[in-house]
Amino acid sequence: SGSMDEAAGSGTKWEAVTSALTTFVQQPNLDGISVGLQYFGLPPGGGMACNTMCQVDADCGSAACGPCFFTGIIGVCLGASGSDSCNAADYAVAEVEIAPLPGVAQAIIGSMANHAPSTGTPTSAALDGAIQHARAWQVANPSHVTVAVLATDGLPQACDTDLNNINAIAAAGANGMPQVLTYVIGVGSETAALNGIAVAGGTGQAFLVDASQDAAQQFLDAMNAIRGTALSCNYLIPV
Repeated sequence: SGSMDEAAGSGTKWEAVTSALTTFVQQPNLDGISVGLQYFGLPPGGGMACNTMCQVDADCGSAACGPCFFTGIIGVCLGASGSDSCNAADYAVAEVEIAPLPGVAQAIIGSMANHAPSTGTPTSAALDGAIQHARAWQVANPSHVTVAVLATDGLPQACDTDLNNINAIAAAGANGMPQVLTYVIGVGSETAALNGIAVAGGTGQAFLVDASQDAAQQFLDAMNAIRGTALSCNYLIPV
C-alpha cells in the first residue's frame, strides 16, 4: 500500500521489506523450499501484466498498462493505477508462481524491482486469494507443507474492513482441508489488529517489525522464524 513509502530507519518500509526478502531468497541451505509472490492491492481483473515502475512505455508490460509517466526521476506506469480489486480471485493467482529455491530467487527479486507502493490495503480479498492459491498448490503438491505469509504495514482500508470477517478468512484456511496456516508480519505502528489474524490463522501471534529500528533485519528474522516453524518435522519412532 502507499504507506509502505513511509520512513523506516534510513530508507522506507518498502525498501526494508524488499531488501529482507532479497536476502531471504538468496540464503544458503534453502534448497527445496518453494516460494511464490503476489501483491495487494491489485486493479480489478488482477492487472497481472502491468509493471508499476518504468523507464520507457515498453517496461509497463502492455499498451493498456502504459504510458510511462515520470514524476521526478521515477517512472510510473499510469495504467497500473486505479481502484483496488475486492475480488479474491484476482489475488488467487501468483505474480511469481510458487517454485523451489534457489531457482525462483531471481524471479522474486526481479518482480519486486518492478513494483512500488501505490495502492490501498484490501486485506480481506488479498488474504482470501492467497489462501486459495496456497490450498490449490498444496493439493497439487501433497508432499509439501504450504503456508500463507501476509506482510502489511496497516489496517484494512479497502473492501471488507470488518476484522471479524478477515479473521474468519484466516480461520477457514487453518481449519480447512488441506490446512493452510496464515503467518502475519506487521511493519510499523498500525499493527494492533494483526495478532487477531495470526491467532485465527493458527499461528499464535503476528511478527511485529519496529520501523524505527533495523526493519530489514527484523523482517528477515521473522521470515526465518516462520520457515523454522512451518517446516518443522515430526518423526515416528518405534516404542
